[in-house]
Amino acid sequence: MAIISENISGVLLNVPDDLPAPKTRKAIQRAVASKLARQAAQGTFGDAVDRRRKLDGIIADEYGAILDNDPDADLPDARPRVTAAKAEVEDARRDLDVRINVEQRAAQKVRKAVAEELPLLARTALAEGDTALAMLSAVLEDAIAARDALWSSIGVGRMAARLAEEPGAPIAIQHKAYGYTFDLEAVIEGLHESLAKASAELTELRGDARLSTGKKTRKPRKAASEAHSPAQTAATPDPALGNLTIGEDDDD
Repeated sequence: MAIISENISGVLLNVPDDLPAPKTRKAIQRAVASKLARQAAQGTFGDAVDRRRKLDGIIADEYGAILDNDPDADLPDARPRVTAAKAEVEDARRDLDVRINVEQRAAQKVRKAVAEELPLLARTALAEGDTALAMLSAVLEDAIAARDALWSSIGVGRMAARLAEEPGAPIAIQHKAYGYTFDLEAVIEGLHESLAKASAELTELRGDARLSTGKKTRKPRKAASEAHSPAQTAATPDPALGNLTIGEDDDD
């Protein structure tokens, strides 16, 4: 997933390029294309203006060289070249004006598409947020299991090393003070806290977001116990939202 970050004729865009809203996605693609076309036309116009500006100096230099050799020489007619340069500027200006207008209309079409698909964007965002939260919760579960396995393996390894030197030492897991566990605990605790905050944000959004029916989306189930991990309390996607396909355009 990439982020589209554009200012298109005053409409600011900072959205994923795979928005699950076909009309909006198409409108954004066309708006970005219209901006690129306008920028190209602006470059062409600037080049034409620059050539027209330089032409007078070029003609003056040519005339000067001729008169240096022969003060009485007849000078060639430069009007066709000047007329052609002016026409090039005017053509480029007209094309630029058209491109500006197209970009402005494309930007407004983006706003219109977003307004039409706002309910779709709201409910798919919630459903995808639930999925992402569940994925991260699974990662947290795996991290906890791996931490426990690492704790045991290193502890048993240190126990074996100590018993090799001191056969009468306690047969007990050994760990070095301030060893690996410090950093792991910080990472796991940070992920746990982040998941809790993300879950709270999704709950808040679910209470505020309104679908096309005008009803609030269903709130996620509450955790059975505060002692449960985020992997156990992660919000579950609402079956009523249906399966939404991302990345496929409607033909309408």
